[in-house]
Amino acid sequence: MIKKLLFSFSLLSYSTVSFASEVSYLPPPEMVERALDNYPIYQQATQNIETSRAQADSLRMGPHELTLGGSYTRRQISGLGNFGEYDATLSRGLRIRGKARLDREAGKIGVALAENIAEDARHQTALLLKQVWMDWLLASETQAIRQENVNIHRKALAALEKRRQLNDASDLDVGLARSAMETSLSTLALAQGSEKLAREAITANFPEIIVPPRAPRLPTPDRPENMQKWAQLVLSRSHEITIAEKEAKQLDVQARRSQLDKYADPTIGLRLFHEQGGDETGFGLTVSVPIGIKQRSAVAARDNSKAKAAQYAAAYTRREINLIAQRDVQRVANTYRSWQSAVTALDSSKFVIEKIRRSYELGAHDYTGLLLAEQQYLQSEEAEALTRHNAHNAWLQLRIDAHELWLENVH
Repeated sequence: MIKKLLFSFSLLSYSTVSFASEVSYLPPPEMVERALDNYPIYQQATQNIETSRAQADSLRMGPHELTLGGSYTRRQISGLGNFGEYDATLSRGLRIRGKARLDREAGKIGVALAENIAEDARHQTALLLKQVWMDWLLASETQAIRQENVNIHRKALAALEKRRQLNDASDLDVGLARSAMETSLSTLALAQGSEKLAREAITANFPEIIVPPRAPRLPTPDRPENMQKWAQLVLSRSHEITIAEKEAKQLDVQARRSQLDKYADPTIGLRLFHEQGGDETGFGLTVSVPIGIKQRSAVAARDNSKAKAAQYAAAYTRREINLIAQRDVQRVANTYRSWQSAVTALDSSKFVIEKIRRSYELGAHDYTGLLLAEQQYLQSEEAEALTRHNAHNAWLQLRIDAHELWLENVH
């Protein structure tokens, strides 16, 4: 019983207090933090950071290892007898011409690249959370609007049936009212289904998010201001650009490494030998160097071409993100103007419906005209809710892309 009371209290607090966060209609920041941290794609990307660190360690140590080799033979020399002879060689390849430095640099770039890929995965996860949450808010408000519409038609039908009993209303008007109520129930059922699916989408994707029993209503959207500042933030904090640039730099290092690899690493060793039963012993140095360069030259040419292509890809990515930033800020302005028009239309529709309702009550307007006005008013309400939703959605998209919401510590 105590657990149930505590759970009920947490839901109540969530719907009334926790929404007083930076953005009032979003889940509490601590819930969002857990949801983003635990999302599988982000978890996968963070594990890849450890893979890159291990790869960096491998590159730092290099591909060459100590190699121990040797042989033992029995030799028979005429007139001298049989002898046991053996030799041993300890050898190791050596990276020359700055290859070790480039390997270390490639390892560091690989770690930085993996870290940025992980943060971009978190960014994309934040956008997904934003979208499923906003879909639920819109579905919830649409459901509420249609529920109110059902209530209006239900009251109208009940009033007409009473008037018909007093011979003050026709069967046609009652039939129209019943048809309108059934239609409103049908549209309400669709809205209820959409709200349920939207709620389930949140829970399925982000089980850490507790969806409150009732959705908060979206407030008046913010007026667009300092839009170019926001566009610059999106551009300067873009992980996509950083990833593309890191990939280009990584391929450039690889190309320079391949160029040096045209000159193969030598293998140097220490050889000990024992021959003729010990009458002849000694030690010496061994050196071996591959001398074929055609295959390594082809690899160097390939890697150089890939590096140049990656530089063009990075430049293209920067242009694309700049375009996305401009679209983000333009969408904020456009959706805000659309909402303003919808508000004006709703105010006009509300004025008209109130006039027609009073006229109908006084007998100066027929029921068909009232139904048409009610339908137009419902459409105006839903249009205002949709455009208000779109305006907030555009602002959230911009704030997340600029790392000013949910990603404040990830730049």
